[in-house]
Amino acid sequence: MFDIPVVLIIFRRCDTMPRIIQRLAEVKPRKVYILADEGRNEKEIEQAHECRKTVEALINWDCEVVKNYAEENRGVYRNIGEGAKWVFEREEKAIFLEDDNLPETSFFRYAGEMLEKYETAPEVLWICGTNYVTDMNGKESYAFTQHLLPCGWASWSGKFLKYYDGELSTFRDEAHKRKFYSSYSNRWLAQWQYQSVRNEVERHERTGRFISWDYQMLWSVRSNGLCGVVPLRNQITNIGVDEFSIHGGNSKNNIMTDRFCEVPSKQLDFPLVHPNEIAINKSVEHQLADIICPPHSTVLKSLLSSKMKRLMKQDTAKSWKQILKEMRR
Repeated sequence: MFDIPVVLIIFRRCDTMPRIIQRLAEVKPRKVYILADEGRNEKEIEQAHECRKTVEALINWDCEVVKNYAEENRGVYRNIGEGAKWVFEREEKAIFLEDDNLPETSFFRYAGEMLEKYETAPEVLWICGTNYVTDMNGKESYAFTQHLLPCGWASWSGKFLKYYDGELSTFRDEAHKRKFYSSYSNRWLAQWQYQSVRNEVERHERTGRFISWDYQMLWSVRSNGLCGVVPLRNQITNIGVDEFSIHGGNSKNNIMTDRFCEVPSKQLDFPLVHPNEIAINKSVEHQLADIICPPHSTVLKSLLSSKMKRLMKQDTAKSWKQILKEMRR
């Protein structure tokens, strides 16, 4: 049996869950949390409830199941970001998997060992399961990074509740902004990700609602000078490129979706080989930045588009097609 609680984050996607829970069954966690969002309309409600039944039926080993089922649509931030806070009010540490995160079985041992080793290291905020670099070389089994790698992760209650800025309350603080920018070596990626966080803040100011949880993690890591751990070999395969995808992409023809969702996973070797110190691996950081950053033309186009929308006092999340349609009314 595996002693660290595993949290399954679900909505209305049923077809991926048998493969994910089969991996869980191989390690048999003693406690499983289910964070389930509710649908936004009658069809989605039916799908969401069917997904809940499917997941409950698939968990067939002896374990404690804790269910947190929404009665109204929470959205991504409330279900994942606030859901993680809810878990960490009850657990000292936990592992999180979304409904498109297929883990290697070695992911659980790796996460467990990292949670134990770096529990008292104040600068290490989370343990990532994803690595987009397919040819990462080195003797060490993992590296330290400040990049956002949100598919399959783990953290500690004390550090997550202290640093995870779900409301992005420090976004307009100049000291946090300076630390955020100083953490980047790739200025294009810095501009791209700062704009993404800014758009999220402005959207919340307009609508009272966030649509992401991971931009908040990005901001929390970089603006506080923290880091995460990335495994030598990718431990999580994204198996959710379909019509149910919220933010992960629904077409492999998209260059960024291809970069993130077509990375094969592979078992890690044990015993793990540890770095000599907690320090950002610059080589890995540069390789990841090249993968995560969109083409420069895309970044420039997006920056200009957002600036024009702000000048016109329009929602930066809306497409120009939506904006023009509303203006014609």
